[in-house]
Amino acid sequence: MKSKLLLLFLLLHGIYLYGQQTDTLYFKDRWRQKETSQKKASFYEIHKIANGIEVQTLRKISDQSLISHKEFKEGLPTGVWTDNFFEGRTEILDYNFELVYSDTKIEEGIYPDEELKSNIKRAEYPDGIQAFYQFVGNTMRYPAYARRNGIQGKVLLHIKVTKTGKTEFLSIFEGVNEHLDQEAARVIIQCPNWVPATKNGEPIDSYYITPLTFKMN
Repeated sequence: MKSKLLLLFLLLHGIYLYGQQTDTLYFKDRWRQKETSQKKASFYEIHKIANGIEVQTLRKISDQSLISHKEFKEGLPTGVWTDNFFEGRTEILDYNFELVYSDTKIEEGIYPDEELKSNIKRAEYPDGIQAFYQFVGNTMRYPAYARRNGIQGKVLLHIKVTKTGKTEFLSIFEGVNEHLDQEAARVIIQCPNWVPATKNGEPIDSYYITPLTFKMN
């Protein structure tokens, strides 16, 4: 009986340690190029694992200012990331969405790229398609996992542009890899409003299959 209780205790203790783990690393610079001792460090990074979520938070020691905050679930980004690596410029990356896969189009949905009717005008990004891809280039962050493993390719996203101009991610129509697919969806979700499509001059909801390409230089 005692041996069974001891085994149970060790098992539960192991689960606790696995589920609740915190480590602190110290660095001389914010880019974390070289780990050092606490005494010599200017920055520290806390790694915490709790309830299946891995959290990485980097701060400056002198004033405790936040440099970056990242969360991962099963290796993929989750939650809201904050990036202050470049002083004076704060980036917020929102991964609070579900990654959905489907090659099914919306029944009776209006797809202007496929419509032949002259009374339907497709949605447009302010200042044109080149401005859209400039936004994509400035917003997209090549996932570290994909870069390390040489993964690149074109992601086809099924998106909706509402009658108010808001872009909505519907599904990955044709994916490459979870990391690239998720980043492509995030970019679309964080996209500024478009000029909505119109039918007979009236704003309408419209649907598109939009390509975003990941290519390593």
